[in-house]
Amino acid sequence: MAVTTKVNAKGATVKKRTKKDGTVIKKVTGPNGGVRKTTTNTDGSTSKTRTKDGKTTGRTTNAKGKVTSITRANGKTADKTSVAVKVANKAKTGKGKNATKMQSLAAKKKVARKAGNTEKLASLRKRSQKTRRKMRSNVKASRAAKAAE
Repeated sequence: MAVTTKVNAKGATVKKRTKKDGTVIKKVTGPNGGVRKTTTNTDGSTSKTRTKDGKTTGRTTNAKGKVTSITRANGKTADKTSVAVKVANKAKTGKGKNATKMQSLAAKKKVARKAGNTEKLASLRKRSQKTRRKMRSNVKASRAAKAAE
């Protein structure tokens, strides 16, 4: 099992290890104590978790990159039939108006994060939350319409 340890530009410790079966585990321990862990399996599926103040949040994806489950800070897990997972996948690869908006907002957030523009990032976060809320209500409405049939 190969292990490499280094400190990144932000002062976080990055520990990367590869298991015998090819699974790669990357653990980033931030300067403020939070731990981000990414596990990439040989089939391409991933598990990304973040632990801070004793609470773990994260998501798992399949080999195609589709989100299969989301773990919230309260410890509850949303499975693949949940609205949250449906919205996450739509936001990532969807073709609808709100989905394309989410994708453009994600690109803008990436640019703002790189530039270190916190005000811009905060406004973009609000806009993406608003769009995600719309997507959530649309999914709920379409499910209710199907159930009414």
